[in-house]
Amino acid sequence: MPIFFGDDELKYLKGSFSLDKIADRIDSLKTEYDNLCRHVHEFRRFTHEEFVWARLVVITRIFGLVIKGTKTDGLVPMADMLNHKRPRETKWTFSDAENGFIITTLKGMSSGDEVYDSYGRKCNSRFFVNYGFSLDENEDNEVVMGLRIPKSDPHYSMKVRFLGGNPNSVHREYQIPMSYKEKKTKECFSFLRFAHARDSEMMLLHSADGLKLEEIEPLSIENEKKVLASLEESAKEVLAGFDTSLAEDLKMLKDGVYPMFSNIRNAIVMRRGEKEVLHYYLDLTKRCSHLLDLQWKDLKREAAKCYNSEQAADVYITTVVVPLVRKCR
Repeated sequence: MPIFFGDDELKYLKGSFSLDKIADRIDSLKTEYDNLCRHVHEFRRFTHEEFVWARLVVITRIFGLVIKGTKTDGLVPMADMLNHKRPRETKWTFSDAENGFIITTLKGMSSGDEVYDSYGRKCNSRFFVNYGFSLDENEDNEVVMGLRIPKSDPHYSMKVRFLGGNPNSVHREYQIPMSYKEKKTKECFSFLRFAHARDSEMMLLHSADGLKLEEIEPLSIENEKKVLASLEESAKEVLAGFDTSLAEDLKMLKDGVYPMFSNIRNAIVMRRGEKEVLHYYLDLTKRCSHLLDLQWKDLKREAAKCYNSEQAADVYITTVVVPLVRKCR
């Protein structure tokens, strides 16, 4: 588990937001322990180390159950030994009729086959910090982007008032995946559309009835290009915090420099996943800035191949770029 990593292993995570997640988990465990000892004096007979061990057993192995109509949680020995795999190959439930926990396979299996459970769709940061492993292939990987409204913005004061009058609210962090379909990604883009809104766009936002900051649709071609440019700038800043490049990480993993499932290899897979998301936004900016400059008749040809694709960039192109250019050109 990464919370037990020493400096010799943590150094492989330099630049990764997982370091903050690890520190937060360590702090939360210490706070829980101190609060229990403060309010339940008998609990003091357990050391902090014993509490952490027991708490991690619960965090990493608990199942949410419904028993006789009541929602509850439980530890299920043996069932908690199953490794993660998606798409899921099994389902589980508590059976009142059998008075027991039942795992059912969703596919044909032979003697000797490994039985897997699905831990759900998660960024590698959650798998890594909570369970100690990272998936080599994970389309749900995310990265933390730091974004801001600069004081040089001509509408800075108006925007601060819109955000409740707190100047600190102009600085935001968003943890986002590649997929524009995800709510958190749309909220990030929405904030940047607000951040870069100018003149008539601000008037439009100001007059909107019940406007929600997290639900702002594309405003204009120029605004969207600035949104992409901000993501590019933030991505470059985050990438600069790593000691290695994406290419170097890929080579280390390909060459098998560190043993499979080792802590250091999991750390490299973790940081590589972040870099892949960051490079995605660099590539998205380059590709879509070009597309946003096209005339509608030219864009139609370019975008035709995107409609039957589920690739993240293609989805953004068909849901944002195409409607914008069609409306404005």
